[in-house]
Amino acid sequence: MVKSNFSELVALGMNETLQNDEFKSLFGVAYKTAGEECKVCHKDPCECDSSDADDSSSSSSKEDSSAADDKDSDLDSKSAALDVAIEGLLKASAALDSVGFEKSATASLNLASLIAEAKKKQLSDKEKAKKEKEKEKKEKEKAKRDQQMAKDKAAKEKAKEKAEKEKAKAKAEKEKAKAKAEKEKASKK
Repeated sequence: MVKSNFSELVALGMNETLQNDEFKSLFGVAYKTAGEECKVCHKDPCECDSSDADDSSSSSSKEDSSAADDKDSDLDSKSAALDVAIEGLLKASAALDSVGFEKSATASLNLASLIAEAKKKQLSDKEKAKKEKEKEKKEKEKAKRDQQMAKDKAAKEKAKEKAEKEKAKAKAEKEKAKAKAEKEKASKK
């Protein structure tokens, strides 16, 4: 009698999860329940080969992941899916433990801990990518500043050279005028 209650409890929990709107939004393309028509061949049971079915679902997932905003929302939805999975495994572990299946409950808890570690890794990878992006941005800004400083320095050097040339030209004109004045002075004597 305990086993039938447990199986009914599991079936009820699975059905609630499958009918949940959040679950449908996360895995709507990835699964099909018994009694649904195939989206490719429109028959129940499906008569098309699995490659046709994979092509139709993979093309929509490629379109969804093409934009950067979709990537962020995809990561958020994956995180939410992991939260739902962990919560479900913890509930299943509690149910298994209450009916006397300690080994199965332990396995469920171990699986929940593995999913939690995967989520931590996913979040740390996301943070690393964000830091790397910020680092690249800073490097680009520094390169831009360095380039501008080099342009400014070249302009200053060019202005300095021009000033030196004008100074030399003025000095040459002054000497020329002095020589001319001396020549005139010598010619008047």
